[in-house]
Amino acid sequence: MPNHQVIALTFKTGEVLGPDGKVYKGMSAQSKANLVANNKAGEIESGIYGKSFYIMVNDIVTTILLADLIKKNLKSS
Repeated sequence: MPNHQVIALTFKTGEVLGPDGKVYKGMSAQSKANLVANNKAGEIESGIYGKSFYIMVNDIVTTILLADLIKKNLKSS
């Protein structure tokens, strides 16, 4: 009978596996770098990446889970 090894990865909500094998919250460092590289100087950019909302100001990318935004909206109602 063959010996099979099983490896399981468990991620917390909002975590992603980057191309370097590290776990990141929101988006990987490489994804952030790609956004910054494609952004025009002084431009503010925002959008959806996976299950996160991101905003980039002055080459700094900040992400927040969409689920967290929905919870905050429901609490303020």
